[in-house]
Amino acid sequence: IDGGAGQLSSAQKILQQEQCTVPVVALAKEFEEIYLPGKKKPLRLSADSESLQFLQRVRNEVHRFVITFHRTRRNKQLFHSLLEEIPGIGPRRRTILLSAFDDLHEILDQDANILGRKLQIPVRCIQAVQEKLSTEQKKVNGTKDGL
Repeated sequence: IDGGAGQLSSAQKILQQEQCTVPVVALAKEFEEIYLPGKKKPLRLSADSESLQFLQRVRNEVHRFVITFHRTRRNKQLFHSLLEEIPGIGPRRRTILLSAFDDLHEILDQDANILGRKLQIPVRCIQAVQEKLSTEQKKVNGTKDGL
């Protein structure tokens, strides 16, 4: 668990409610203390301990994975809602576009003719998507003349 005694306690309660029995420890970032179930005092390992370094790498990888997952999900949700506003982009074309791109900005870097052929979507629809995304980008950046 990423956190201290409080996060460990909360996780244990949820695991008990779900009747799930897995070993759990918590790693608090500030002092890199390891909290163990049933122990009041945290375990402190030296900074060069391979065990501590392993736990830190696991925690950091989980953070990286979660951040990437949420960023991708947020972009797809934003992309999805923008696509719903564009005439000519129905559910099928939305699905094609959403599966082709992880990030909104990628479509702006594409040639509409090539992308239209690649995805089998009319060029006018690709251009409409690019125009809508460009307009939204300008609103976010507060500019009139582009990215």
